[in-house]
Amino acid sequence: MKHWMRLSSILSIFIVWYLIYLWVDHPLLMPSIEDTIRALFRLFGSRDAVLAMMHTFVRLGICIGISLALAMILAFLSYHFRHIETFLHPYMVLFRTIPLVSVILITFVLVHFSLTTYIITFLMIFPILYQAILSGLNAIDSSYIDVYKLEKGTFFSSIEYLYFPITRPFILLGFLQSLGLGLKVIVMAEFITQAQNGIGKLIYQARVNLNYDQIFAITIILVLMAFLIETLVKKLNQDIEKA
Repeated sequence: MKHWMRLSSILSIFIVWYLIYLWVDHPLLMPSIEDTIRALFRLFGSRDAVLAMMHTFVRLGICIGISLALAMILAFLSYHFRHIETFLHPYMVLFRTIPLVSVILITFVLVHFSLTTYIITFLMIFPILYQAILSGLNAIDSSYIDVYKLEKGTFFSSIEYLYFPITRPFILLGFLQSLGLGLKVIVMAEFITQAQNGIGKLIYQARVNLNYDQIFAITIILVLMAFLIETLVKKLNQDIEKA
C-alpha cells in the first residue's frame, strides 16, 4: 500500500506538470516532459555538466563533513559543560534565523568568492547537526551513564557502546535534514556568486540562454540524487541496527 501511495504521488506530480504546461502554452517558459527528458540526456552526455555536478556534491560533502565533526565536538562539550551550551545558544539562534540572502551577500563581500559557498553552507547546516546531536545526548538516561562509570569503561568505549547507539537516530535525522537544506543552499550560493564548475553555474547559464528545459532537468537530477543518498543512509542505518 505504501509503495502504491508513493507511486501515485509521483504520478500526480507529472500530471500537475502537464496541466501547467497546457495552461501556460509556451514551451520556452514551461518546457514539456519530453523536452526535459531530452535535456536530461544532454546533461549526462556533457562532460562539463557532469564535472559541474560532481564539484557541487564534493563541496557539499566537505561542508557536511566539517559541520558534522565540529557539531559532535561542540555538542559533546555542551552536554558536559552547560555554560558552553549557554554561550553557543545565541549563535545557533542567529545562524538559524538570519536570511540566506543576507548571509550570501555579507560573506561574498568579506571573503574570497571561492570560499563563499563553503562558508554559507556550513553556517546553514551546522546548527541543525549541532542541535540534533545535542538532543540525542540529552535523551540519554543518566542511569546508563552511572552504570557505565561503575564498569570503568574507557572514554572511547563509552562513545562506541553508549553515546553513539543512542544518538545515532538523532544524528541520522540531522544528517538528512542538513543534506536537503545544504544542497539547496550550496546551489543557490553557486548561482549568486557565480562559482566555477557547479550546478548553480549551470542553472545561471541555462537561465541566460532561456534553456528552461535544462533547469527542469537539473532540478530532477538534484531531487533524484538527494533521494538516492537518503535511501542509502537509511539502508546503512538499518544494517547497523541488525548487526
